[in-house]
Amino acid sequence: MILVAGLSKREFEKVEAWLHERRGQSTKSKRAQYAGDEDVLVNFRRRANGNETTTADIVYLDLTKHVDALGAAIRGGRFNAKWSDGVAEGCAQKIGDAVNLLVILMAVAHEEDPIDLGDDS
Repeated sequence: MILVAGLSKREFEKVEAWLHERRGQSTKSKRAQYAGDEDVLVNFRRRANGNETTTADIVYLDLTKHVDALGAAIRGGRFNAKWSDGVAEGCAQKIGDAVNLLVILMAVAHEEDPIDLGDDS
């Protein structure tokens, strides 16, 4: 077993902020490529309609792709904290994309079963 030094709360929060910033940038970039501002889920809807399935199922399938890639990296000794290696996505980007897809999945759930968002709009 490999023992590593503990991760302080402060360091954890810095990692969390780093990931949050990058995944936010990724969301904006990908939204511009795939959706736009009117219907941010349009790409998932089109794919669901074309495959006779649900939007939630498409988002879930995309999520499992990232989780599977992370599992392969962990099992293959390639797990790292890089966003990119200059050629391909690093594990950090796969983690950020997975978190973004979980947020998107929540948005799909909200469409199907609206939650009180606490605003008047």
